[in-house]
Amino acid sequence: MKYWKKILIRLAVLFFIAVLVLASTVFFIYRSYSTDLPDVKDIPDPVQSSKIYSDDGSLIAEIFTQRRTVVKAREIPETIIDAVIAIEDQRFYSHHGIDPLAVVRAFLKNIREGGIAEGASTITMQTAKNIFLTHFKSMDRKIKEAILALRLERAYSKSDIITIYLNNIYFGMGSYGIYEAAKTYFSKSLDSLTLEECALLAALPKAPYTYNPFRNMDLAKKRRDLVLKRMYDMKYIDFDRYYSAVSTPVRLTGEAREYSGSYFVDFVRASLIETVGEKNLYEGGLRINTTISMDFQKKAEEAVRRGLVSYQRRKPFNKENVIYREEKSYITDMPEYLAAEIKQVKKDKLTLLIKESGKTALIDVRSSGFKDIKNFAEHFEAGEYILISPPADNGYSILMPVPDAQASLVAINLEDNSIKAMVGGFSYRESQFNRAVQAKRQPGSAFKPFVFLSALVMGYGPLDSTYDLPLLVTEYRPGRGDGPADGWNPSNFDGRYLGSIPFSRALFESRNTVAVRLAQEITTTPIKYLARLAGINSPITTQLSMSLGSASISLLELSHAYTVFPNLGRLLPVRYITEICDKNNEIADISSPFPRDVVLPQYAYTMVRLLTGVADFGTGIRSRKADFEKAGKTGTSNDFRDNWFIGFTPDILVGVWIGKDNFESLGRNFTGGDTACPIFTDFLTSLDLKSNSFFSAPNGVYTCPLDLTGLSDCSPGEDTSYQVFPEPGLFIESIEMLDEGEDMISF
Repeated sequence: MKYWKKILIRLAVLFFIAVLVLASTVFFIYRSYSTDLPDVKDIPDPVQSSKIYSDDGSLIAEIFTQRRTVVKAREIPETIIDAVIAIEDQRFYSHHGIDPLAVVRAFLKNIREGGIAEGASTITMQTAKNIFLTHFKSMDRKIKEAILALRLERAYSKSDIITIYLNNIYFGMGSYGIYEAAKTYFSKSLDSLTLEECALLAALPKAPYTYNPFRNMDLAKKRRDLVLKRMYDMKYIDFDRYYSAVSTPVRLTGEAREYSGSYFVDFVRASLIETVGEKNLYEGGLRINTTISMDFQKKAEEAVRRGLVSYQRRKPFNKENVIYREEKSYITDMPEYLAAEIKQVKKDKLTLLIKESGKTALIDVRSSGFKDIKNFAEHFEAGEYILISPPADNGYSILMPVPDAQASLVAINLEDNSIKAMVGGFSYRESQFNRAVQAKRQPGSAFKPFVFLSALVMGYGPLDSTYDLPLLVTEYRPGRGDGPADGWNPSNFDGRYLGSIPFSRALFESRNTVAVRLAQEITTTPIKYLARLAGINSPITTQLSMSLGSASISLLELSHAYTVFPNLGRLLPVRYITEICDKNNEIADISSPFPRDVVLPQYAYTMVRLLTGVADFGTGIRSRKADFEKAGKTGTSNDFRDNWFIGFTPDILVGVWIGKDNFESLGRNFTGGDTACPIFTDFLTSLDLKSNSFFSAPNGVYTCPLDLTGLSDCSPGEDTSYQVFPEPGLFIESIEMLDEGEDMISF
């Protein structure tokens, strides 16, 4: 008996020593690893994506390093929480951060399997890892993870921990947090998710790539059904709900997350990086409300595409423009384009098989879209893939060329100078270069309104005589020293000279020699001054060539400057962001430059009426198809490299540019009136504009009838407008040069 007593005493002593050693070891490890661990009460705010919204509150873009939207505990349905606990941590509500039973179970299983077959991380441990530690597997990390889990449990409630977990965990497809996961896979808000959808989302965090239902539906469904089985075993759901859910196939309705208006989004993004900072923009969860109208934007993009295709159809047929290639498959994302295989070629007909639908389409040589195609057999072979339009009801299509030119468009609401649409090119996927903002091109005659405005301010009247005659310009260029002066001869587009003509007709018909003579007479100083005051900050030379638009200016810059005319001499800053809210719904202070007066209202309104004449029976006559009051000016640069039309109604201003990125010519005789003006007209006629809206005249002007020759001694008739004249006494004798122009393109 004494022998067994001694044995028991010795065993007890050994057990005590072992416990003491183990406790000392645990204490030592705890003290060693605790010193440099972060304070769990100081959980960093999770990275959140910023969202950009249109003027009607529609989401148009997300900006992020991690796509995440943080939700509060009360916004997370109980079903999601039950599903996550059932599959990830069944004793979540009973342990204190570490689950000893799970540790033992995992230890024994790993020994049996001869490797790591099962982990023992609780939801609290996973939360600690995701917030404070790296994902690099090591014993050090596991120890720190356990210590932090214990501290989290002491500092937060179970509800807080599961909420933090669900806001931080990665669900695959670029989605962080349960809110974005619901959007990515089901296009739903959290409170709209079904039981089986909650189970699928709970199945993903273990291995988001492996269980991605878009990639491997069978594996995803098996794991979803496992989640449902665990929920049933834990009595979160009854058998009927379990059986119904596992019998339901996985139905994915995830968002494509591709948005229209990407050029505008890039424009906003670049501006915000300068103002709020890149880190705050990409990780701060900002809500950015903008002025863009998605209805205007869609119609602007369609008008630009139609205009470029129309331009391409007027050029000699080039087979390369209609050939479909896989590397440019994005073209068929546009509703106007389909890819089709040529199955049969006849002289007068093509028989085609549409790639996407497998349906048959036909093209008749007489209505192919190109007048110079007389025989299809000379251009095409069976087996080739080409681009066509969607077939009409009779099954016939037309060839759809990809244009070799680019175009841009800006639409500005004149009430507050807010941007309603911005198109930077034919296809954002093809090229992200925003030609509405980043491209600096020569406006040609589209700059002339500032020459004629300066002449009005300096004393000219709409009926004063000007001279459209041959002219030799001789002037010294800066930096040439005492060398000989340069000489050049400005000429008109039509090669003719009309002699003595009224000031107004010279603008209607865009006579180059008159513009240069006016600049000679009043000097280029007031022209440059008014252009700068109107918001054109790009460099402008004082050489006389500036009167013909030789400066390089962006479309947005020139369009903004034109708003001075319908806004009766006042320049408002361009607006494109209306509000910025942070993740706490605090509204940021958005400051913008104050409006400034550029010219007296009477001069601005006189220019409005002159530009109305341009649109009615001048170089902008193609805009007459738009059945409402409008005004505008065409522009064509040297060698037909740039085509412009800047036009406006009493409510909206639209600027359009067409050209090639390599500065090649668009082709002889392609002018702003031929290419850009039809896009302006097409876009405006697609909008629901008020046909009874008219330009409002200020006090201090009077009118008289004016015919298309610019003469006033006629009776009002079909080709007669009423021209405006500033009353005497508004003459400004001198203008001083403005040194620095304030940037008026702002929030």
